[in-house]
Order: sequence, then C-alpha cells, then structure tokens
Amino acid sequence: MALHDHLIGNADKQKIQSTKVIDSKVNISDYEEVPELAIGGSKYAVDIWVRLGRPTTPFSVSGAKLVDALITMWQELYPAQAKDWYATRAEYQKAELDVQEQVRKETGGSLASYPLPLFQMMKKVFPTIKLGERETCKKMIRKWPMFRMSQVR
Repeated sequence: MALHDHLIGNADKQKIQSTKVIDSKVNISDYEEVPELAIGGSKYAVDIWVRLGRPTTPFSVSGAKLVDALITMWQELYPAQAKDWYATRAEYQKAELDVQEQVRKETGGSLASYPLPLFQMMKKVFPTIKLGERETCKKMIRKWPMFRMSQVR
C-alpha cells in the first residue's frame, strides 16, 4: 500500500468518525436560525421571479425588473449593510484609478462588485449567468451603475 493511499484511508476514517460525533452530540437547528425577515424576503423574491415568468438572464426586460426588485429588497432588509457597502464603494472609488487609466497602466483594478446577499440571490435565480466574468460585469455595470467599482471621470 502506498503512503498516499494510507493517508487518504485514514483521512476518510477520521471524517466518518468526526461526522458521527457531530451528528450524535450537536443539534444543528440550535445554531442555524433563519430570521423571519429573511424567510419573508425569500418568499417575496420567488413570488416576483414566478410572476415575471421565471427569467433566466438579468439582461431581459423581466430579468432587469427582477434584479431591480432584488436590489430594493436587499436595501430594505439589510439597511446597515447597504449603507456600509455604499460607503466602502465610495472610498474605493476615491482611491482607485478610473477605468481608462487602469487599462492603460494594466493594473487590473476591480471592475464590479456585488453585495454578498444580492450576489447569492442573483446566482440562485440566474444559475447560468457567470456574474464574475468580465463581459457580464461590463453589462451589469452599464445596466446597474451601483455595481461599478471604478469611478469613471
């Protein structure tokens, strides 16, 4: 038996044993409480998605309406996080070069950023869209300037 095979075998045994310990001693529901506000927000998002015809891309008319609704919902459900996100974005833009300078100097600065809850919701409703790809980012910041990280001067 190769050393590598032996280590993999032991790791698998330890994983199985640790899983049994966790399952028998820890009640996961004691640690994962979903706030009622988040449950209501999720139901609202699904209802809007269904009402708009289950759009598969944010760049269609119905998909854009869904993203607008998700943005509004995020801002209302997480007002402190929204305030912090916008403030952090403004600070970043003050310190960052504009897009033309980034391209000319090849600095590779951030093109777009999404608030984490909003990013997660968009990933769920648009699973085929790769929100981090450059072309998608460019389309997103044209449609929703709030996602732009670099300041255009």
